[in-house]
Amino acid sequence: MDELLSPSVKSKVVAVNPSAVTHFRYQNIVIGEIRRDFVKDYQAAAEKLNKDPRVKLVSVQHEFGIYGGEWGEQILELVRHVKKPVVITFHSVLPKPILKVRRIVRILGQECDSIIVMTHRAKQILTETYRIAPERIAVIPHGVHPQPYRTCEKVKTELGLRNKTVLLTFGLLSENKGLEYVIRALPQVIRRYPNVRYLIVGATHPAVLKREGERYRNALVRLVYKLNLTHHVKFYNTFFSRPELLKFIEACDIYVSTSLDPDQAVSGTLSYALGMGRPIVTTPFSQAREIVSQQLGMLVEFRQPRSYAQAIISLIGDKIRRDDMSRMAYFRTRSMIFPNVAVSLSRLFARFIPNILDEFKHVPPIRLSHFHRLTDRIGMFQFAKMSEPDPEFGYTLDDNARALLAVARYYEQNNRPSSQKLLKTYLSFVKRMARPDGNFINYIKTDLQPDQQRNTTESMQDANARACYALSYVASSKALSASIRQSAKRMLGPNLKRDPKFTYLRSMAFYIIGLAWLIRSNGAKQLRTRLDEYGQQLLRRYRHERRPDWDWFEGKLTYSNAILPEALLWCYRVTNDKKYLTTGLRTLKFLISKTFRENMYLSIGQSGWHRRGGRRHYFDQQPEDVSAMVQVLRLAYDITGEDRYRRLMFTAFYWFLGDNLLGQVVYDRTTGGSYDGVGQKSVNLNQGAESTVSYLLARLALANGHR
Repeated sequence: MDELLSPSVKSKVVAVNPSAVTHFRYQNIVIGEIRRDFVKDYQAAAEKLNKDPRVKLVSVQHEFGIYGGEWGEQILELVRHVKKPVVITFHSVLPKPILKVRRIVRILGQECDSIIVMTHRAKQILTETYRIAPERIAVIPHGVHPQPYRTCEKVKTELGLRNKTVLLTFGLLSENKGLEYVIRALPQVIRRYPNVRYLIVGATHPAVLKREGERYRNALVRLVYKLNLTHHVKFYNTFFSRPELLKFIEACDIYVSTSLDPDQAVSGTLSYALGMGRPIVTTPFSQAREIVSQQLGMLVEFRQPRSYAQAIISLIGDKIRRDDMSRMAYFRTRSMIFPNVAVSLSRLFARFIPNILDEFKHVPPIRLSHFHRLTDRIGMFQFAKMSEPDPEFGYTLDDNARALLAVARYYEQNNRPSSQKLLKTYLSFVKRMARPDGNFINYIKTDLQPDQQRNTTESMQDANARACYALSYVASSKALSASIRQSAKRMLGPNLKRDPKFTYLRSMAFYIIGLAWLIRSNGAKQLRTRLDEYGQQLLRRYRHERRPDWDWFEGKLTYSNAILPEALLWCYRVTNDKKYLTTGLRTLKFLISKTFRENMYLSIGQSGWHRRGGRRHYFDQQPEDVSAMVQVLRLAYDITGEDRYRRLMFTAFYWFLGDNLLGQVVYDRTTGGSYDGVGQKSVNLNQGAESTVSYLLARLALANGHR
């Protein structure tokens, strides 16, 4: 939540201490403490929260063992006395409660403003067994860490497990873990696959350690020796940091979840393993029954070593199936990554804090890491498989021209020498695609041979216009070196000497903006006439197509729509002719009316676009369209000074941060890349060139206005 909404929203904690004499050195995030078994502390904490004007909502994390009294009933004293909105998250929902448990849960449900559970099964139990109204219950899954998808081989080498088949169970150790049944299954597994290693990662639970010491761990160790498994089982009696723990999960071929409680509502360890894209072998506890399908893993019987052995042997022997499970587990859990959980929480909390979604969100710092990943010595690859480049489809001028523009803007704002190498690579790529007549081709393969079929059968207008657009920016940028500017000018020369005769509207728009940059930087008067000619063409198309209910240049809204009003606004900046400003703002107003709703940007869907008088399509939504809207709103704000354009610009940008119809982030903070689009049911997890460059252009537009 803090990462999403800081600095406008900051989380604070009231901590529960296990006894009156136990004290911890808490960080500043802790603003209050409760001694577990002192009922007056709960009341005092409530009063403190009531008096603190910074506190807008109280989120109670509920587990029966955390709070004082029988079945943790003392937490009732806090929720009864708090006057702020209270949202409670039930980490456990018992399906067959005794009368007292049922009473406590029902009272908590009545006293709190909303309830969160982590599975649909838990919601069903609350409604049917506890008689809590379903509309008061939200299902928000247990979060998982937003890690890039990777196979396990590299990390295995780091951990000294190269060429081993790794099974893993992690978590705080206690007797209800059922690890002994996996250990008893291993002899049968190892007879088939001697290179198996079973890692048991995690310290003993502090409460268990205090009560009975290492009795359970010692019993497991004795069992390992008894079964002659010392070379195949390794214990890590350590409370690992998050990066270390994630490394162990990444190294495993199969994650083994061993809960002995069929009613366990949720397992963080199972969630984390699925989130890292690992095949699962698990007992059929409540969460596992709900989310672990045959596509993700295998369910085994409780306390049955033979069942474990059969499942593990089956998966080890079928690598193709394991790989399919890995990818499917990763894909299915993207809605569960912590940034998406934060988006879901913010939307729920907004019911009780109405202005929370009106605040500006925390904008991620700019990263070029995915640019470097997608780029080789030739240029930026067109496509990616998840976060890894996919060389099969080669390169395009479209993408490399966009990348050239983005890196030039980045260099202007940040002056980082590391970006110069990328800039020179993309500039060299554009030069490679130039033809003697001054035109450009769009497609080349990885062997550097032009893709003749696509270059001859597809229109090259947009690609040519984007090349001129990017080269014009580079040629006019005073932040770049003279040699780079001159190189861009030489490539532009043939196009500036003759009219490229663009007929596609978006091609005209890109070309107009490029001309505007050149004119504003060096006052090239001969280009102003050409800019005016193309600007007039846009105005004529607008007058021909407009209707009383359709203020637009075409009979439909398609891709990168915002580039059209942006081109007219640039014409105004160069010519100071009010007709360009009037039409540019009028068509922008129309586009805003079609794409913003309830504080959210809704890109036109490419599955059918939006035809005049027809149905408006919402999917699939593309980052390129969002980026174009962010950039035109920035320009409109710079020209008019009207704050509504600035606010709309941020609203559109937040599409990348989860303010979209799926409520899922599109920008991947871990890679610096952007996912390829928002579909009707899921986000496209590939992070290709167009989407990643579009994100960076939008992000850069937030920082500084256009020149």
